[in-house]
Amino acid sequence: MTIMRVSLNAASVGQAEMDADHVEMERLWSLAVDAPAFTLSGEIGRLLNHLEEHFGDEEALMVDTGFPGLTGHAADHTSLMQMLRAIAEMADDDAEAARTQLAEDLPNALNRHLEGFDQPAARWIRDTVQKRPEPLVIG
Repeated sequence: MTIMRVSLNAASVGQAEMDADHVEMERLWSLAVDAPAFTLSGEIGRLLNHLEEHFGDEEALMVDTGFPGLTGHAADHTSLMQMLRAIAEMADDDAEAARTQLAEDLPNALNRHLEGFDQPAARWIRDTVQKRPEPLVIG
């Protein structure tokens, strides 16, 4: 079976920390999609761990800058994590079905998130940080 891979568009949202995390997310996603069945679950686990940390960092930035869309943004993070956890659970029993969802469904959801949630948040964070007298420290 040939899987049609949908591109993960981790294009720049213009906020350095978020952009760096998105590049790493794309790298881990690609490794998972291309992983052999016997390592697929582990690669998905690495992607899950990265996203969990990334989403936490992103939400901390939004709290710190008073982003008004935090609740909806965080809810979408939860939805994405649920989707990826379901794919991870599937990977041990049906690697090809998991790989298909990972290659097609997850990128659509992540691209929608990047465009609809991350870009507005990044604009808010950039604008808010530029107005601050002291630099924003993350971590």
